[in-house]
Amino acid sequence: MLPRGSVLLLSLSVWISSTCWEKVLAQQPPFQLNIATTPPTCEGDKGIIVVNPSGGTAPYSYSFDGSPPQYSGILAVGDGTAHYIEVTDATGIKVTTTVTLPAGDLPSVSVTNVTPISGCGMSDGVIYVQGVGGVPPYTYSIDKSIWSYRQNFVGLSAGNYIIFVKDAKGCIQFTTYNIKDCVNPTISVGNSICGSGGVINLQVNDAHPPYTYSLNGLNYQSSGTFTQLVPQTYTVYIRDGNGAVYLCHAVVLDQCGLQVTAQVQEAGCGRQDAKIFVTASRGMAPYMYSIDGVNFQSNNTFANLRIGRYSVLVVDAAGNREIEAVQVADNCPDMLSATTDPTVPTCGKPGATITVTANGGTAPYQYNIDGGPFQNSNVFPGVAPGMHYLSVKDAMGAIVTISAQVQATAGITADGGGDVSLCEGQATRIMAASNGASFSWEPATGLDDTTVLQPEASPSTNTTYTLTARTGVCEATATVNVIVTTPKVYIGRDTSILKGEPLPLQAVDINNTGFDSWSWDPPEWLDNAHGQAPVAHPQGSVVYTVVASTASGCSANARIAVKVFSVVGIFVPSAFTPNGDGHNDVLRAIPMGIKEFGYFAVWNRWGQRVFYTRDPAIGWDGSVGGKPGEAGAFIWKVSGIDYRGDKVLREGTVFLIR
Repeated sequence: MLPRGSVLLLSLSVWISSTCWEKVLAQQPPFQLNIATTPPTCEGDKGIIVVNPSGGTAPYSYSFDGSPPQYSGILAVGDGTAHYIEVTDATGIKVTTTVTLPAGDLPSVSVTNVTPISGCGMSDGVIYVQGVGGVPPYTYSIDKSIWSYRQNFVGLSAGNYIIFVKDAKGCIQFTTYNIKDCVNPTISVGNSICGSGGVINLQVNDAHPPYTYSLNGLNYQSSGTFTQLVPQTYTVYIRDGNGAVYLCHAVVLDQCGLQVTAQVQEAGCGRQDAKIFVTASRGMAPYMYSIDGVNFQSNNTFANLRIGRYSVLVVDAAGNREIEAVQVADNCPDMLSATTDPTVPTCGKPGATITVTANGGTAPYQYNIDGGPFQNSNVFPGVAPGMHYLSVKDAMGAIVTISAQVQATAGITADGGGDVSLCEGQATRIMAASNGASFSWEPATGLDDTTVLQPEASPSTNTTYTLTARTGVCEATATVNVIVTTPKVYIGRDTSILKGEPLPLQAVDINNTGFDSWSWDPPEWLDNAHGQAPVAHPQGSVVYTVVASTASGCSANARIAVKVFSVVGIFVPSAFTPNGDGHNDVLRAIPMGIKEFGYFAVWNRWGQRVFYTRDPAIGWDGSVGGKPGEAGAFIWKVSGIDYRGDKVLREGTVFLIR
């Protein structure tokens, strides 16, 4: 018994007339498979595998990838996968093979160049694309609804875009690109210690890298860290990879106590022309200066002074106080002079003691104060705070007069705790500080208790509160401003767009309330319903409402109505009613899908042009020559260039109804 599939060859020999003839039966052709393939046209399409057996014994049965036998040798399959084929003839002989269907030639698209937006919120970005593969020519689309042979998309704002390419076979592929917006630096500041060592550190991770940084706009560096800075306000220049420059500000403070020195220019002999030059450092500028504790000036020089002892008081911007005592003398050689040494009174004992020391002249001396009688004692007790004039008279009758300042110091302090801000309708606690025994606040409006050191304030408007702290007869005052902010958010005027176009939305914090969360309703067609600046792709007219909130509970809301058109053009209503009721009072041209607006003009029936504008936001209020126009028909014309670069020119009739 021969095995299945073998071929038996028979040989027959016949002797005829002594001649040997040999006849060999013809050999049967081998059982084999002929494969024909048709690859898919586009991605996702089916290709065809056709199996044509030869040899063997018909009929044949076919099994593809282990499937039950069938009597068709045609299989529709996807590409890129090996397919196992088994064919069995009528005698049971099997032949197998493996076929991988080749992939179709598909197109692809890539972004070849990008022109970024020129500034924050601008819509002048451009994306350039190039198609390859497949069967050219190619058409391109950014919304898969409008196709063009142009290889660039213009007038783009910041956001994510999907760019599609379609070849001559109709096969479609896509790629994505993100146009970024302005820089948003992270800034940290390390204060200086006694005049030096301050640090500013900036970090930018968005928009258009690489970034370089400068403190003067001339010398740029790749690092965003500046060290060894003195205390002051700095302007930091940030330059991105496209050469655009952004500015931000940082304040380096000085963590060091206030220091004061004073120099004296002596008075001329017998003249009142002495000067004191005060130098303040550290602390927090600007500084205010005084020599009587009452009258302050920003100038650090005091002129036209008499000889005498002065207490120079300096107060910095943070309220720190420092006193420097100086003695002003004259330059009279061997002449009578005097100095004073007043003590500092304490609260409850307001009197100070002034001791006068005479020099030069001829002893013995006599003394008086503020023009009173002369006395032999050079000590004046119980002197009230303020400026006093003391005279010394020698034995020869020479008199010299000097001044002495008695400071009105108190042993009690008061600090309002710094200005605070709150939202309208909220309350905040005033963090005042004082060593006083009792307290009172004015005005009482908005305070829960005017007799405690730290009341809770809830004013309805900006209010300056004054704290008076008392201990016995001593008192001190301080003020604090409570700033009331009315939360307000703005997302623009009602608008209209072409269906399929993106609509960037921006919620603006009008009063700088400090919103940190956003909720948009409805969320449909928004790429981020909880962002400050989502992008909408509305498929129909919609009214969006945003609620902006802060962590402290402040909130505000705003709405915008978006009308969606499905065609490109400039549209003008057929009638309007300029009667001042706030509805349909102004006739405007409405551009949809228009890249460049040309003009909008209106003529009356006598051919007189009564209105003209190149701004689509400006409309005709129905007036002619400054007066209300008559009711009737008017002719209008509009022009522009749509987003594809095609010119748009339309005209029509509008009825003014009164």
